[in-house]
This record gives sequence, structure tokens and C-alpha cells, in this order.
Amino acid sequence: MDPRVLLLPLRIGQFILALIVFCLSCYVVDKTDGWISEENFMVFAGLWTFLLAVPYLTLCTKFFPDAAHKYALLAVDAGTMIFWFAGFIALGAYPAAGVRW
Repeated sequence: MDPRVLLLPLRIGQFILALIVFCLSCYVVDKTDGWISEENFMVFAGLWTFLLAVPYLTLCTKFFPDAAHKYALLAVDAGTMIFWFAGFIALGAYPAAGVRW
């Protein structure tokens, strides 16, 4: 079986989960008046994923193959992974820092 067949369902799932995290992070930022910078970063990670990364990774490979260089695809996917990992680490470390708002 061709592994590219599994990419579209995975990208759709990535898009949906990024949209959910974005909406929930926006809710938290609204309720805390933007004082939690970790949540602001998660808003950025969600926006980056569902507005830039997923459309680039899915549409460029199909419709614009000249713009879909293998290292550019790797860089966008790796950058997205680093953004999410950094955001989750920051959220996990936030209560342990002893900061109370």
C-alpha cells in the first residue's frame, strides 16, 4: 500500500485537532485577559498549523509540485512539531513555576 494514501486523513485530523486547540486556547486567553503567555503561544501554534502548515503540506504537493521541495516540506513539518512541543512543555511547566495570577 502506498504510504501517501494515509497522509490526507492524517492532515485532516491534524487540521481538526489544531482548530480545537486554537478555539480552546482562545477561550482561555479571553477568560484570563491574555495574562498567560503560554496560552498565547498555543494560539499561535494552532494558527500556524491550520492556516499555514496544513494547507502548504497538502496543497503544494498536489497542485504546486515546484513549490513542494522535500526540504521545505521537512522544515515546515519540523517547525510545526517544535512549536507544538514547546507549547506543551510551557503549559506543563507553568503551574510548577509557582506563579499565581
